[in-house]
Amino acid sequence: MGTWAKITTSHALVIAIACGAIFAPQGAVFRSHNVPATAAGHNFTNLQRTNTAATCVTSAISCAVTVTATSAGSVMVIFVEYVANASKTINTITPTACTPAWSIPAGSAAYDNVLTGAGTAMAACLNSASGTTSITVTMLAAPDLGTWSVFALEYSTGGGAAPVVDDAQSAKQTTAVTSVPGLTPALTGTSELIVQCVSTAGSVPTAVSTYLNMTTAAGASGACAELRNTSLTTAPNWNFSVATGGAVSEIALK
Repeated sequence: MGTWAKITTSHALVIAIACGAIFAPQGAVFRSHNVPATAAGHNFTNLQRTNTAATCVTSAISCAVTVTATSAGSVMVIFVEYVANASKTINTITPTACTPAWSIPAGSAAYDNVLTGAGTAMAACLNSASGTTSITVTMLAAPDLGTWSVFALEYSTGGGAAPVVDDAQSAKQTTAVTSVPGLTPALTGTSELIVQCVSTAGSVPTAVSTYLNMTTAAGASGACAELRNTSLTTAPNWNFSVATGGAVSEIALK
């Protein structure tokens, strides 16, 4: 099994983009954390899981995903998966109806520069406005080796103070395997929302261990899965019918 190079950070509303990331030596770990959260005891429930009906156009710098009207105070997690000649990162997300503003944690972006050219990146909004029906992700540079996809996941927090990002990590898989390892969350809370995603440049996972509600998109090779109201730090494994490499990302909210 290949080794993942890890990068980690923490932030609020999550957007994952299977997109370019940061080159790091195999086994390198980079981590930063937010100020300890004041929010506690959230009861996360899923409101919607959606993705682009059609994949985003090759070489387009922006891509929009249509969602059911968002609820006030919810958290949004967006994941974009792509293939490119180099790392691609998120520049902006619109609309900006998020308090605080959309966060784009550097630690949640990875890029397989060895085997597949697949990448991931994530961003998060901890306190969404109501009524948003379309979310547009604009990259710093357009993915240039194929179509790319945007995933949007929305969760109710159960009320109380807005959550914070407790952990954000990513890694690249640079050797071909049929079971791609996910990430081991570094949690400080007891009732967290964890979203993990994978991008592989062609292969769609058939299943994922430990995590639930695997979400895929027609025409996309990425997928996301979640755990809600948990303190479990077991890493998932993404299972494929053929050996592949790629990139994985993770964000945990508490």
